Amino acid sequence: MTVPCINCRLVHSTGITCGKAMQAALVALVKTAGTEGTCSGCGAPIYWIRHANGKNTPYTPHGLNHFIDCPKAKEFKRA
Repeated sequence: MTVPCINCRLVHSTGITCGKAMQAALVALVKTAGTEGTCSGCGAPIYWIRHANGKNTPYTPHGLNHFIDCPKAKEFKRA
């Protein structure tokens, strides 16, 4: 018998919590929809995602916005 998750209402594989399933889905989305690249500031691997507003945003291979962990992020801030 499968029981939907109380947090997201999806059915997860045995041993996978909602948070892990959501993170795995986010990583898969970034790697599928994003364009692979390299951060020009720190050299880290990134995936570019174009949002509905037309702007590109860099994401890490772990699905996080790269501006969060890039040591050179302040160099890319717009005035």
